[in-house]
Amino acid sequence: MATIELGDLTDAPPAPITGRPLPRLHLRQLAVAAVTLALLVCGASAPAGEPGVRRLWSGAYQPENILAVTGDALYVQNDSQLVAYDLDDGDVRWAWRMDLDMLGIRPVLAGGLVLVQADNDTDDATEVSHTTIALDAATGAEIWRRSGGLRYDMIKEDSALLVEYQAEDRMVMSRIGLADGKPYWTLLVPGMREIVTDPAGRLLVRTSTGDVSVLRYSDGKREFSRRIMDGVEDPALGRYISMSVDGGRLLVYHSRADDTYTTVHDLTTLDEVMRGEPGNGPLSGCGAVLCRFEDGRFVAVDPMTGKELWREPSSVVGLSMVADDKLMLDLSDGRMHVLVESRTGRQLKAGLGGTALLDQVTEDSLLLLRPSQLPAGLTAITRIDMATGAGDLLGAIPLVPDPQTCQTVPGYLVCPGADRFFVTAVRR
Repeated sequence: MATIELGDLTDAPPAPITGRPLPRLHLRQLAVAAVTLALLVCGASAPAGEPGVRRLWSGAYQPENILAVTGDALYVQNDSQLVAYDLDDGDVRWAWRMDLDMLGIRPVLAGGLVLVQADNDTDDATEVSHTTIALDAATGAEIWRRSGGLRYDMIKEDSALLVEYQAEDRMVMSRIGLADGKPYWTLLVPGMREIVTDPAGRLLVRTSTGDVSVLRYSDGKREFSRRIMDGVEDPALGRYISMSVDGGRLLVYHSRADDTYTTVHDLTTLDEVMRGEPGNGPLSGCGAVLCRFEDGRFVAVDPMTGKELWREPSSVVGLSMVADDKLMLDLSDGRMHVLVESRTGRQLKAGLGGTALLDQVTEDSLLLLRPSQLPAGLTAITRIDMATGAGDLLGAIPLVPDPQTCQTVPGYLVCPGADRFFVTAVRR
């Protein structure tokens, strides 16, 4: 390992959650509901044959529980244990007794692991200390544990990045192997404030002095550094800095007490290539364009010239989806959307209602979940083609209080309810 100076399972598994297929009469009622919704809500219909949605099973749920879903398994943190279920039928695979407060779960399919991030429960108020624990996805056996918080955006096929906060304003980064948790390298960085990654997998590290260093993920070696103009934070004056990477650009957000603006930097050199005007709102990456919100209006900006390309005349409160060349804008209260081309603003489909979720089946589709109208008391699921905006009503499921909490993998939808979670098969 190179060090670089820069500055137990439960005694018995819980009672299985039995799969709860709907009785035939109920399935027939849902089919009728789907036809009614197709006529009255979306005007689209699902092809004959396999049902669009099919409820599989459910389990007890509390708001403090953590859910994580993969292609064939659902992981549920419940009280002091983590339980793995078969996604298709709800059979219990294993249960693991936790000895720390769990903060997050991240299954890693390539490594055959489930990575658990836990709180060290330290009494030292000057430290933010986390522990990462690797479990065997097949058995739940603990493989290794290491000090440090997991960076979810830096999980690779055979390694991951851990970050540990230490006293005296220091951070420690380690690239660790997933097989054994041992570090390939460790980096000590005084004054580190933030880490982001670029499309090439490099690490961009910002320090309290306003310096940004570009590091190779493979060995932690620094390629080059630049000092960002006005890049020093001063909390006493309400001055803060943050970064993001989008479309081959580094965006640096400069927040002041009364305003926020963005500088745009070339990733190959970190040279500043564009500066947003104070008062116009911060620029963000929106696929093929940069964008900002100005007086409640969405404005698209050319990423090369900074020239305004178009602005949406309707009031926009946010974005539901960003594709390379498409945007789904959230109108009014966020429950209605319009699908537009990102470079021109041309509307492809208006009047899209519901909460948008990644479909996971194709890159060019998404799911919209919305309360049904006739019959009431259900949640309708529609697949939207991002290329055209066309909708395919898949069917309806029991009412979901907050669709934004749902998770998707190809062919499945997992949604928490008031006191139970529900697993639904979704036609591919």
